[in-house]
Amino acid sequence: GITLTALQSPVTGTTATAVSYELTGLQPNTTYHYRIVGTSPAGITRGADATFTTAIQTCIWDGTAWNPATPTAKDNAVLDGDYNAAGFPCHNLTINPGKQVTIATGTLTVTRHLDRKSGPSLIDNVTVAVAGTTTVEQYLSGATTANAPSGRFWYISSPLSAASSASFDPAGTNKLWQWNETDQAYTGITNNSTILAPFRGYVARLGANDTIKLSGGELNTGNKTMSLSRTGTATYAGFTLAGNPYPSYLDWESLQENSSDVYPTIWYRSSNKVGTMVFDTYNAVLHEGTSNNGTEVTRYISPMQAFWVLTKESSGTMNATNTMRSHQSGISLKTGDEATYQSLRLTVNNGQNSDETIIAATPSASKDYDDYDSPKLFTTEECVPQIYTIADKRKLVINGMHNIDTGRVIPVYFSTKQAGSFSMKANVIRGFEGYSVLIKDMQLNKTQDLTVNATYSFTSEAVADEGRFVITLKSKAETTLAGGQANSAVKVYTVTNTIVVEINGTVESGIVARVYDLLGQTKALVSIKGNRTLIPANLTAGTYFVQIQKTGEVTTHKLEITE
Repeated sequence: GITLTALQSPVTGTTATAVSYELTGLQPNTTYHYRIVGTSPAGITRGADATFTTAIQTCIWDGTAWNPATPTAKDNAVLDGDYNAAGFPCHNLTINPGKQVTIATGTLTVTRHLDRKSGPSLIDNVTVAVAGTTTVEQYLSGATTANAPSGRFWYISSPLSAASSASFDPAGTNKLWQWNETDQAYTGITNNSTILAPFRGYVARLGANDTIKLSGGELNTGNKTMSLSRTGTATYAGFTLAGNPYPSYLDWESLQENSSDVYPTIWYRSSNKVGTMVFDTYNAVLHEGTSNNGTEVTRYISPMQAFWVLTKESSGTMNATNTMRSHQSGISLKTGDEATYQSLRLTVNNGQNSDETIIAATPSASKDYDDYDSPKLFTTEECVPQIYTIADKRKLVINGMHNIDTGRVIPVYFSTKQAGSFSMKANVIRGFEGYSVLIKDMQLNKTQDLTVNATYSFTSEAVADEGRFVITLKSKAETTLAGGQANSAVKVYTVTNTIVVEINGTVESGIVARVYDLLGQTKALVSIKGNRTLIPANLTAGTYFVQIQKTGEVTTHKLEITE
């Protein structure tokens, strides 16, 4: 120890006098011992041992640096910016909303508690050691009607190894359910002691807005496995409500590839912008997802998100690993890979609610029902109109076809429980260059080109499963986009895998010929300088288009290349 002279020294007289000394350089969160010692000609008097503890220092990471200092095991730490670096020691750790945290090397040692606020994403590639309690927060909305929860349904999962139902208080006024595949029904959880199993999804409904605090066990990390079952042949046989087990995003495409006997489709139950519960669907092999909630769903499953999977056989497994984890920004469900094939997205809307179906074509798909097809899960909300297609007697939200050509007629089925005015819109038309995409209203015998006007309006009574519409293709070959008349002065044909362009009459300057495929990818681009031009394209078998461009006029010609 050290001896310091009080600021009031020397002290005279026989009355009690307070003495003090201003200490500097003390360590935070540290207990110090001290005693008062008085010295006089009569001798030395020592007071009783006493203690004081210094305040805990809080070190804040702002995304660039620690302030006021790098934390020690005695300091509280707050991550108020994205962090991707080595682990560190601290007393309490708080991760603020929306931050992306990666502990890349070393060990994160928390001598007290870890509190993950609502929304951050955390990836732990190394050891995270928390001596106290780990808490994960999530804000959920709720409401009460007639003394019962009446807010939206939240499809959630736990990123902790041993969180319990107590976080939702279903023994009180809130509701919590889990899905039973064997019975194909929801089972209510009415106690506050059920452990929320990692990888399993749950449904919560709250009586009021609240920040749910999950606690119990450690943050899930490493390999996680979930066993799946398929019981019977009823409508929902094989459906399991799973959940992201990690406190970070999970890549469904990687998870599906590493699993057995699981279809590549997942379904989300969510709320749209007007608060109506809807289904969204993502197909991993087509890289296509619907957007009924208002944002296109994707391959990346957000933290604490529950999702539906479908087992192919009587049993299956899902196997998740840390390599499938990532951070994603600005979304709750991340955009998938950009597809490189024909795709048509149709949305039906009644002014408040909408529903989407996707029709796509890839040579990898078969002509029958396969992994490129995603079954339709229908919402029970009466205010939502719904559309779908059919393959092999199955109702589909995503229809992956082998090909879409001018000989194919695709029925589009429509249902609504409420009469009214509706619109059918082609939100995406991709890979159909050289074609008109036609929608025909079979009831009114009316046809509209969606490539010219993407929205078709109509009225309907309440109907169920009505095959009112069909989609067909019509080639735009031999037509001009500028004047709308056929141009017989230009001939395009092939000779031994060489494209020949012949122009009758005077050849103007500035004429360009562009060769492209069904996906719109340019295969050749040449200037036309004479009445006969040879274009050695070296094309594989397939359908191609030759676009002749000159001032004020564009002519498109379709070619079929055979082996």
